[in-house]
Amino acid sequence: MKKNLKPHLIWILIVTLVITCAIPIIVNGDTESKDVYITPFDPILHYESIGQGEAKIEAYKEDVELAINEVSTVELEDVRTTITFSEPITEKELLDIVTTYDLIVEAVELRHLVGEERYTSAIIFDGDWDALNSEIDLISEDLEESEYVGIIDIYAKVDSEVLEELSADPKIYLVDISGDAATLGSEVYDGDSRNEERFDDGIDDYPKALAWELEDIEMEEMSLNE
Repeated sequence: MKKNLKPHLIWILIVTLVITCAIPIIVNGDTESKDVYITPFDPILHYESIGQGEAKIEAYKEDVELAINEVSTVELEDVRTTITFSEPITEKELLDIVTTYDLIVEAVELRHLVGEERYTSAIIFDGDWDALNSEIDLISEDLEESEYVGIIDIYAKVDSEVLEELSADPKIYLVDISGDAATLGSEVYDGDSRNEERFDDGIDDYPKALAWELEDIEMEEMSLNE
């Protein structure tokens, strides 16, 4: 599960509220219906179905964790996940997580602050840690008078056998597998494995991360305690 490409900065800084999140999970255990049409995953449309606020975010998290329990019973490689961290982490902490769970990291999202404004940036990444550090330094230099807060989430692939352990890691708020074909309905299964033909047809995608929502919840709690 290793790749060696150069990372590239792909998303320019975002200062407005990011449309971010995922899809409600459908795992029903019925493996008989092979011809049911499954609509493509659309992160933006499904974000709207989650709702706003701590209660709805927590309810969504519980649904995703139930799906992880289900998918973990099937032997699958390279399950697409969006991993939102409980709080920003360092590059060293990310390396530890990647090594522990043998993740293939596709992209890394960062948080910078300029005054009270939040900036999100993302880097395509595939294993070159020196290049990642250089990209982070370049972004920090481009953002004048900014404070680098840390890595807030990643988009990665992981084998199903470690999903439950990964989800339970204290540094991680949510391992969102909603965009993977394995969670879009039992029709993607062929026996005990994912229907790769449907998987490769592009019915899955990465859900958006929830870091912005977690920050909003934290700021609201802080304002209430003032």
